[in-house]
Amino acid sequence: MSPKFSAQENALQPAHNDLVESVDLTEQAIGLVCRGLAPSSQRVYRHVYKLWSQWCQDNQVQPLDLSYDHVSAFLAERPGTKATQQRRLSALRQLVDTLAIVDYANPVWEALHKALGRIKIHHSESTGSERSTKALTVREVLASFDVWHQEKLTHVRNRALLAVLFYTGLRRSEAVSLQWANVDFANGLVTVQHGKGDKARTIPFASQDALQHLQRWQDLQASFGAERQYIFCSVKHKGDGELGPDKPMSTNAVYKVVRASGDFAPHDARRTLITDMLSSGTSLPDAQFVAGHANGSTTMKYAKIKDAKDVRGRIKTSY
Repeated sequence: MSPKFSAQENALQPAHNDLVESVDLTEQAIGLVCRGLAPSSQRVYRHVYKLWSQWCQDNQVQPLDLSYDHVSAFLAERPGTKATQQRRLSALRQLVDTLAIVDYANPVWEALHKALGRIKIHHSESTGSERSTKALTVREVLASFDVWHQEKLTHVRNRALLAVLFYTGLRRSEAVSLQWANVDFANGLVTVQHGKGDKARTIPFASQDALQHLQRWQDLQASFGAERQYIFCSVKHKGDGELGPDKPMSTNAVYKVVRASGDFAPHDARRTLITDMLSSGTSLPDAQFVAGHANGSTTMKYAKIKDAKDVRGRIKTSY
């Protein structure tokens, strides 16, 4: 992790035992943390807090005792990629920040915040590397669609899902949150209401094929009578029976669909689109616009403000 603290710093913990044991305070702080987050970020943060609570229970530590040593041990005992570990640390830091607001009379939270700020995340000891950086070939992209060649509900839905991932580059959390109202079939655009950082953006589909797959899935949904709000829902009875509730399928379900489609992960579809656009002649500013990178200031400062319809006519792919 990071440099060792002094014994005094490591011993930091809330001064009042009744505060440490207060479940109400914990739940209040978690609720405030999650209030301003996008639904996908809320799920991530609540999962982190659930892991933290379980670790505390296993190690006989009070959940509000967010000391440097305890948080460092928690991260060390639950290895993951650098990005995963950073998200966990960020969630716990945010919890401490919120506790400082809720329990403003207790100075220990500010001290704990400074202490946690010294924790540095390095590469995972278990994997030694980060998420794969695979970009699929044209043959691999097309082969993934061929896996779902039937007209069963699951096959039609999964082809539409792959089309969204490969031809818009959406993250899986963004894809599952899509509603039919977000798709502009006439202009070939899709609006992401809650992207990374809870930012909305409207981007073009990179191919008309994506719209055709989506239209086929929408028509099949309509054949069941009731109007649907969400695009990607579950399917009952192993894909041959009926539509599930009108709510988003889980991101884990998306992962399983993608893994069943070939030797790649959901994020590889996003990487494939970006890589292929750039290698096929799409300008870097346009590719970055489609990707919606929040931290692309180095590149985006050279770009002009883009119009989605304008960009749609210029982006290129080879699949």
